[in-house]
Amino acid sequence: MGRALSRHGSAGASERREGPSRLLITLLMLTGLTVAATRVDAASVTVTWTAPATSTDGTPLTDLAGYRIYLGTSSPACPSGSFFTVPSSTPTPSAGQTVSQLVTALSAGLTYFARITAVDTAGNESPCSASASGVATSDFTVTPSGTTSFGSVAVGATADRTFTVQNTSSTSVSVTASVTAPFRVIAGASLSLASGASQIVSVRFSPTSAGTFAGNVTFTGNGDAISRGVSGTTGSVASATLSVTTSGTGAGTVTGVPAGIACGATCSQSVTAGTQVTLTAAAAAGSVFAGWGGACSGTAACSVVVNAATTVSATFDAVSTSQSVPDTPGTPSVSQVAADAGGVTLAIAWSPGSGATSYRYTAGFSDGSASQQGTVTTASFQLRMPYHVSGAAASGFVCIASVSAAGVASVDQSCGGFSVAARPAAPPSPTASSLSPASAPAGSGGLTLTVNGSGFVSTSVVRWNGIARTTTLVSPGQLQAVIGSADLAVTDSIPVSVVTPAPGGGTSGALTFTITSSAPAPPPPAPGNPAVTQVAADASGVTLTIAWSPASGATSYRWTAAFNDGSAAQQGTVAVPSLQLGMPYHVSGAAFGGFICVAAAGPSGVSSVDQSCAALQVPAHP
Repeated sequence: MGRALSRHGSAGASERREGPSRLLITLLMLTGLTVAATRVDAASVTVTWTAPATSTDGTPLTDLAGYRIYLGTSSPACPSGSFFTVPSSTPTPSAGQTVSQLVTALSAGLTYFARITAVDTAGNESPCSASASGVATSDFTVTPSGTTSFGSVAVGATADRTFTVQNTSSTSVSVTASVTAPFRVIAGASLSLASGASQIVSVRFSPTSAGTFAGNVTFTGNGDAISRGVSGTTGSVASATLSVTTSGTGAGTVTGVPAGIACGATCSQSVTAGTQVTLTAAAAAGSVFAGWGGACSGTAACSVVVNAATTVSATFDAVSTSQSVPDTPGTPSVSQVAADAGGVTLAIAWSPGSGATSYRYTAGFSDGSASQQGTVTTASFQLRMPYHVSGAAASGFVCIASVSAAGVASVDQSCGGFSVAARPAAPPSPTASSLSPASAPAGSGGLTLTVNGSGFVSTSVVRWNGIARTTTLVSPGQLQAVIGSADLAVTDSIPVSVVTPAPGGGTSGALTFTITSSAPAPPPPAPGNPAVTQVAADASGVTLTIAWSPASGATSYRWTAAFNDGSAAQQGTVAVPSLQLGMPYHVSGAAFGGFICVAAAGPSGVSSVDQSCAALQVPAHP
């Protein structure tokens, strides 16, 4: 429902003018006028009235232009210069036609009074209707209700706060959340809430300069807007100095990320307190890097968080004739091999450096964040990188140095770049539309409950009477949950909902599972004995076609398969009397026998007393 009305008026709004032959509109019949409370907070009312159908002379009305709604917190003057205009959908309304109009941007909890007039195409206005009243309420609420303080946050740091949006109406509501910098919505910017559902909106305070900041988070939905104040402060920007010194019998340089340290030439850098700087040492020809001192140690790249004056020393020693320096490795290639909600996995590989027995690597984002380092003994490894803290796509680097058996590192290192995509969008709010089965008799055994809907992800959980159940994601539109026999002990109506945890996500509207008092339906008979045919084979195993005669009254079939020693056990449910079964080769590598058994299940989920079985044979591993 949008804001379809505009508030306006004019000095002549209440004049009555004669048409060419008669006053066009008779007294507006509003004996059935109501003000329907439809929505607490940013609030609205719906005004409903009966349209006029005849003119003053009793003839059918043919040129109705629209209506004027006079609204106030007491019975409004009518006519007056302030009103809402509503166009008529037809110039010739039929007798008894009902008209409704939503009026938004009102104050929650207040009682409003409305009076209506009709207006013809010549501007003639009818007499005013009687007054009707109703209380303005809202489709959704937002908590907390006051101003939310983020406290004092250092420049470059962040603080998060949450708001809960709840749908208080009987239908679904779409809500968007927005705020101005240095605040931003990091989760829940766009919500779709089923009736009664609630969801978290996360807001982050990210100051980039000193000061006191205030703003409003605006929640907009169905034509109304609710604002919640936010505030935060930050003091003056603190800085600290990082200094690098070099020593030893050899020579080399030290460089830093973020850029600033390039020692030899530039050996100190002033940074914002809390900045992480990654230092890399490169030995000159005839020298080796012997290690770090001060705030760092070891020989891998040095990552240091500079909160106060910090000193790091780098020692370079001349290479003795008894030492050999390994060659620099080839430039590393980087490819992404996996991604999930927490980050990405990168495959790093390079050409070996002659004389190298191990390799030291340093990796991180180009701004110095998420820095990592380590040593590997092969010319490849997999690197796990989180998404950038900003949530945006970011570039990074990985540098490799060769190391000899004596611990001597190559003079130079080879570097390659990579990029990490933006953090994936938070999962949507789940919607539950139907249950299968939707009922079961009291005292029946446990069952697998299928919840159909949309927006389901791997973290979505089915709640039975408010308690989470073991849940399996079948698809984005289907979940399955295990319901035990104790849950079906007595007749009841059980609410079933789906919850997807934050960030994003939310709680779906509840569906009802009915536990009836009727006796369970008799089980179907067992199906016919299954026939087994091998249809394919590859390096991993064989594919078998299983088919059997249907059982009368069966709506599905439950099957179990395994080798005769119990290994490679599988089970499942199908709706038709056949399936394709993939069986691996036996762990021994030898040919091995197995079995498959099939039971019939009726509409209530009750299985046949017996099951039908057949032997199967898997050949030896080729």
